[in-house]
Amino acid sequence: ALAAAQLPVEPRLILLFSSASGSHSEAAALSSRWPAAALLGCVDNGERAAATMSTTVLAGCLPDSASAQSFHVEGPTLPSELDAETALRPGAPPMNVLLLAARGHSLSSHLAALDVAFPQGVKVGAGGLASESSMLLGGGGAHTQGAVGVMLTGCMLDVIVSHGAALQGSMPITRSRPSHGIVDELAGLPATELLTRVLNLPQL
Repeated sequence: ALAAAQLPVEPRLILLFSSASGSHSEAAALSSRWPAAALLGCVDNGERAAATMSTTVLAGCLPDSASAQSFHVEGPTLPSELDAETALRPGAPPMNVLLLAARGHSLSSHLAALDVAFPQGVKVGAGGLASESSMLLGGGGAHTQGAVGVMLTGCMLDVIVSHGAALQGSMPITRSRPSHGIVDELAGLPATELLTRVLNLPQL
């Protein structure tokens, strides 16, 4: 609620990743509070995760022309929620897909199927995220098998792949004004301003 309160309009996309007990009820509360928002995430209640309990919630607004639809599938297929007649018609806007897959789900096959259906869209996926003590969130529920995701249309999606952090400059990034787990300020500047400066560094 604190994160969403900073948005200019109500969130249309919510991402939740947690290792804290009770996260399932938290996800249900988020869906109830913002029913129009597509929810996607993963809850890991394993012993290793429980040793460092934490929850990350990202809430975002979208352009008025954009749409976000959460879904769950058992196999590497197109979601039943998909309006194929509209999405696959000539001239339709690109369909971008965010995908989280459980262990045993063929993420590569799923992404290949999405590439065939939506060759112009961006697809982002992560696999092996659910175990006996973990659940994937999406499609209106919590799941231990298959894959969950969000279909995004009407907005651009860029993908960054990182295999670790490398020093890109000497700019100090110190959290200077903590507030209930929200990063408002870094190094004495508004967080968004400092991150914009980092992205504009010549090395990037």
